[in-house]
Amino acid sequence: MIAIDSVSKTYHAGTQEVEALRSVSLRIEDGDFLALAGPSGSGKTTLLNLIGCLDSITSGEITLDGTALAALGQRERNLTRQRKIGFIFQSYNLIPVLSARENVALALQLFRDVTDREALDRADKALEEVGLAGLGDRRPLELSGGQQQRVSVARALVKRPPVILADEPTANLDSKTGEAILALMEELNRSHGTTFVFSTHDQMVMSHARRLVRLHDGEIVSDENVGGKP
Repeated sequence: MIAIDSVSKTYHAGTQEVEALRSVSLRIEDGDFLALAGPSGSGKTTLLNLIGCLDSITSGEITLDGTALAALGQRERNLTRQRKIGFIFQSYNLIPVLSARENVALALQLFRDVTDREALDRADKALEEVGLAGLGDRRPLELSGGQQQRVSVARALVKRPPVILADEPTANLDSKTGEAILALMEELNRSHGTTFVFSTHDQMVMSHARRLVRLHDGEIVSDENVGGKP
């Protein structure tokens, strides 16, 4: 479970302070398929980054599986992020000179107990799981946008993290491809019990979510179970 208690985040821009989050509290249960929704500037991506140990909390606390993130040093935060959290980015963040297989295997590179051979074998299995069997040798620019997003899903999945965070995962995809990617994530959620948390303003993502948390001006304005698509 992810427990978010009275979390605030303030950014400093010169002499000005910008409150991105204001005393946000939320419980994200294991196996949730949850969307953080709201317009640009609502705080949804900031909250996603705080959960993912990509940014530091100004005040309050986030607890991941009983570990208080604010109390961790930088090295411990990095280890928590590497082992417990997978990321799916809006811009895919694939390395263009590496093949799809190598991009996925890279997620395992920092695990000392995983050999290079094992990392590549696990990458092939993850690519097969997301429907890209036989395309592991292709570089990102040799793949469509939807295929590149599937590679990023495989990269997040290959570590078998309990939580996957997805920042605007359909933003660069056409509606048909976006639907296919969301269906894939739903299947992974069901088959592996992986918790998915999305940051989005896309109605299509909201329609697939089983729980919808809306933010506005850094505050939660609603939290409802919506059932998702049948």
